[in-house]
Amino acid sequence: MKHPILIGFLSIVPGLGYLLLGQFTKAIYVWAGLVVSFFIFLFSPYGWLEEIAFFAVLIIWFGQVFWAYREAKELSQLEKGEIIKAKDVTLSPPPDKLSRQERQIYKMRETLNAQLGPGQQVGPVMLVSDKARSSSATSWYYLGVISTGVMLVKLSMWNKPKLVESIPFTTIDKVEFKEPKISFSDEMRFYLRDQKNPLRFYSARQYKEEAKQVVNAVTQSIETQGISYRIGVDQE
Repeated sequence: MKHPILIGFLSIVPGLGYLLLGQFTKAIYVWAGLVVSFFIFLFSPYGWLEEIAFFAVLIIWFGQVFWAYREAKELSQLEKGEIIKAKDVTLSPPPDKLSRQERQIYKMRETLNAQLGPGQQVGPVMLVSDKARSSSATSWYYLGVISTGVMLVKLSMWNKPKLVESIPFTTIDKVEFKEPKISFSDEMRFYLRDQKNPLRFYSARQYKEEAKQVVNAVTQSIETQGISYRIGVDQE
């Protein structure tokens, strides 16, 4: 009953997908949002407010279909062991006199360190998304290079560590860094040996140096293990 496609289909009935997943609080949020928006749409004396309420109904209705599908997919991956739940993190205060970006990097490093096993270390870290433009469908990750591969800590909508996924060096064939001329985001592509299409991650230009450090660290690790690779820093 938890198959992602089935959950997404049944979510056409608002909140039903979340109920089947046992996420009753989220189902209540969906119903409350729809009831309030629909009530405003019916009884608001202002035309502009009616329009906002109408679009809110559509966004909540179709949005919960997508998010219930995503939740079901993540649960399926958890059951298969493809991903694991992130450990809770209690961050220690950052050192004094750090810039805003340096404090963010410190937070990412501490969060990634909390997910590691004995003897593992974190190298370069950065914030990435799985889509070039932010939207309700965009997922955000702390990405870091560790001793055995690349670690991704997926963040919840509340910006808390949610899930952990690792990409071993032995599965990476090559990695590329791309810097499009007409874009506010840089792109990293991880070509995996058993997948036709690369994994794409996007980062803000402020993390350009960190992105290059990640690419260089992954490339060096691949080269050390004797796996074929090709690094490209392209202009598009």
